[in-house]
Amino acid sequence: MILSVLFLPLCLQPASAASAVDLPRPLDAEAALVERYWGWLKAEVGAPEDLPWPVIDVAPLPRTVRMAFQYPTSRAPWHDLRIIMSPRSVDRAAGSDRLVVVGELAHELVHYVLILSENGWDLSLPHYSDEAHDHCSAEFMRLNRQVGRFIWDVYHSNDTVRSIDHMVHLACWRDAHRVVLNRDIRALEP
Repeated sequence: MILSVLFLPLCLQPASAASAVDLPRPLDAEAALVERYWGWLKAEVGAPEDLPWPVIDVAPLPRTVRMAFQYPTSRAPWHDLRIIMSPRSVDRAAGSDRLVVVGELAHELVHYVLILSENGWDLSLPHYSDEAHDHCSAEFMRLNRQVGRFIWDVYHSNDTVRSIDHMVHLACWRDAHRVVLNRDIRALEP
């Protein structure tokens, strides 16, 4: 999860979004949909009603990463608590992938609320624990899939719902393979 954003240059000065209304164009057209999902997500996980919207920065990411949730950990305490959206994702949202990009944003919002939930909703911690949820957690997958239902209610897009479901399963598959690979590498260490 955090490993994919370790390659960010330290000198980036990205544009930020402080609420769904501030999302970069053309995603700002989906602000009402994202806000509705955000309200549902907070209620579903028992978040404080005043939980702030995460900082969302548009900044370069490694080529294979579209968006990333970054947060300080014990191994990387210098990271900020934020969602990073690649400029490529913003460009994709200008085309026929706009709703899929909304699903990808929802995925990062789920990371945000689950990490904060696990850490007592404390936004001032020097680093965060992330032991309770991963991409294969049933709760994580359920919360992610729900954005497809919100999109369906507005657009009735079977293709988008299928794409989001595929993204949820693919994230789990990648996590599972990463865990196996890490375990295999540790087994080879002296």
